[in-house]
Amino acid sequence: MRYVKVDNFYRLCNVLSPDDFFALNDEFNSRHNTWRFTKNDGGENHPYRGCIDKPLSIVDTVGDNLTLIKYGSLLKYKCEKILQRRLKLNRVNTNIQFFGQESSFHTDGYDSWTLNIFVSPYWQTEWGGQFILTTGPDLYHYETYIPNNGILFPAHLEHMGYAPNVLCKVPRMTVAYTYKELTPSSTVV
Repeated sequence: MRYVKVDNFYRLCNVLSPDDFFALNDEFNSRHNTWRFTKNDGGENHPYRGCIDKPLSIVDTVGDNLTLIKYGSLLKYKCEKILQRRLKLNRVNTNIQFFGQESSFHTDGYDSWTLNIFVSPYWQTEWGGQFILTTGPDLYHYETYIPNNGILFPAHLEHMGYAPNVLCKVPRMTVAYTYKELTPSSTVV
């Protein structure tokens, strides 16, 4: 994995090996895991977006998908190396968007970092789907959606992902791992 620090976040390239990337992507296959389209953090004026269903409707947890947890745990060590901080995997969020399913700005918590990975296996940049991160008052960073790339950023920063545009016939899929920052004396469980 290569990374570049930009302002107060990191741009990541080739987050996973090709085999691991396709194994992670396979979890988004609706033959293996049920999709649900009831995800809405923008109020009544925004259409619902999709995610991989958490059978017990557990919100703000790691969940029970062992493949997603496996990669979140492995990537935790890479994030610790980049940030030079101790982290604990706190939550796994999946996102599935088709044309018209816009999201809204939101945060993922405090004292945390989010690693957002673009997991659609094939994407053309003219399909849109950019990731937007606020980096200061009236300052925004737009990141092009490129498969197996991602962003590592402080979870308290507002962010959102644009839905694909009308040219796109496949879903825009991401997985976001939120890591709680541990104090230096904390032990990782």
